Amino acid sequence: MDNQFLVAVNIMVFSALIIAFAVSQRGRHVSLNALAVHVVVLALGGLALALGWSQPGTMLAAVFLPFVIVPGVLLYVSQRRSNMAKPAAAAAYAKWASFFSPTPDLRYNARLLDALAINDTAACVAKLSAIRATCDPQRTVGVDALIFRVQDDWAGVLDVIRSAPEAADALCALRVRALGELGRCEEMVAAYQSSRTRLTVTELAQCRMFILAFTGQEQGLAHYVDNPRIGYDAETKAYWKAVAALRSRRDAGAEHREMQTLATASQRTLTRLAASRHVGDAAEPARRFLSEPARSEVERINARVLRDAPQWNRRLKTSPITLTMILANTAMFGVELYRGGEEDLSILYELGAMWPPAILQSGEWWRLLTATFLHFGWLHIAVNMASLSALGVVVEARAGWWRMALMYLIGGIGSSAAVLALMNAKVLNEGVLIGASGAVMALFGAMAAMEFRKWRTSRDILDRRGFLALPVILIVQIATDMIIPEVSLAAHLSGFVIGAIVALIVGEKGPAKPA
Repeated sequence: MDNQFLVAVNIMVFSALIIAFAVSQRGRHVSLNALAVHVVVLALGGLALALGWSQPGTMLAAVFLPFVIVPGVLLYVSQRRSNMAKPAAAAAYAKWASFFSPTPDLRYNARLLDALAINDTAACVAKLSAIRATCDPQRTVGVDALIFRVQDDWAGVLDVIRSAPEAADALCALRVRALGELGRCEEMVAAYQSSRTRLTVTELAQCRMFILAFTGQEQGLAHYVDNPRIGYDAETKAYWKAVAALRSRRDAGAEHREMQTLATASQRTLTRLAASRHVGDAAEPARRFLSEPARSEVERINARVLRDAPQWNRRLKTSPITLTMILANTAMFGVELYRGGEEDLSILYELGAMWPPAILQSGEWWRLLTATFLHFGWLHIAVNMASLSALGVVVEARAGWWRMALMYLIGGIGSSAAVLALMNAKVLNEGVLIGASGAVMALFGAMAAMEFRKWRTSRDILDRRGFLALPVILIVQIATDMIIPEVSLAAHLSGFVIGAIVALIVGEKGPAKPA
């Protein structure tokens, strides 16, 4: 397997997926400048492969890393710092992202974060007003809304957004929060429902958090803000939990005191303003009433959070089966290295590679399992273990350790058996089979089955997006298998199907228990 070729193909596939996503979203969530980088990647990659250039992977990586990966990582860190209430750091990372990818959108985002990092209301408004003077009309609406937002004037925010209907989707999260802050919960839910199919995953998550908080769904809200993958700081968690408690129907004396503490002791001007207002209007229960359709939507959102919460704490160290399989594969690769045969078929055969005559004639059926723990070289094991660590922790969090073990082992053995049967039937040429990719693809199949079942049950927009992304990845995997002859397409497809069947039979863990 040529490493340069593999790297080039994977980079091109990623760029193709980004372009396909931009087309499906009509370009709303991807800037034209950023899209141009992916078009260049595809053009250069196609030219390099067509002309047989010797270093296509290195060439594409030289474009991809600084203009796609680096700004993407910096933006992720910027968002995390913002969630952790470190606005200055968030602004700094956003500036660096705009340096590596100097698109108008990233530069605008960096300037906004820099202004919002100012803790003095008057100075922040002045900085935003300066930005407004240089903006086009569409962005002017967003800046105007932010100017009212930093003054805790949610009626003003709502007026600005309503004056520009074309900005309704782009400012949906802010609009949903404004309606919630004003106690207009029926309208808040309706605003979310009217825009949810056109929002990004991040925007959907923000809207749902606001709905949970302002309708008093304490359990779901607590699970959401405690999600370690979002990374909210302690004060932000306390604030939103107190909001949910004050909007619930129960006596929230402790949370009322928490809000009073935030109103007087918080170092953040925005938090003090908002907490003071909540302390003053906490005793207005009429804001909680919802129609039956709106209440049903809130209940669906809350149920989804409770269902997904067990996955949010997933870690490799808390995924015993995934970690065990990684260690077992790594240990066997260490034995291969010790024997000097990580690319020597005779040594791999001695260690348990799947070879049809040894199984069918000598009855060594154990090779169907041992072959899944052997790998041909560093790249082979690196790719499989990276995939196992990414998929395994997700599947294990959703299915539990014993279901995960069944999916992995049955998928690995089953994919080996399927390849053996095809070789015996002369559909495939007889050869040695090794690697964990069949078992890993079983986990992918299990994930596809769980996503399909989840979407079929909930019909939720997020579940639909998650499910529809899986066939795209599968098609990419099949295309890669067909391009790279050393990879067993039969093992991958059979592993995928077996994993899906096992997942449908054994199911997955239930939702998180209420706190």
